[in-house]
Amino acid sequence: MGSVSVYDQMKDILDEYVDRVDDVSGDCAASVAKKTASKIKDTAARKTGEYAKGWRSKKTGDKSYTAYNATMPGLTHLLEYGHAIVNKKGCFGRVNGDHKIADAEQWGINEFESEIRRKLQ
Repeated sequence: MGSVSVYDQMKDILDEYVDRVDDVSGDCAASVAKKTASKIKDTAARKTGEYAKGWRSKKTGDKSYTAYNATMPGLTHLLEYGHAIVNKKGCFGRVNGDHKIADAEQWGINEFESEIRRKLQ
């Protein structure tokens, strides 16, 4: 009659926990990516509304997701980091960036961690 060692029992428990964390993290990543895109959409610049409406999330890997702007992707960098004001006579000023994407990114990181902790308890 073979006995199961403490090592084998601990290995089984940890393997089960790792599988659970893996499942939960994939679910959390999907929901937090959607929430992050929605958060950016709520605070985005709204001159015509096209830029704000363009925020989406998509699956980019096995369990990774990205929030992105589908309608005006080139505008994100200009609004986030600022740009020069240029006319026919040259450069006459600068617009500072608003950093709304970075703020939403930090919120998403914190929300992802919190959501995983809630679901694993």
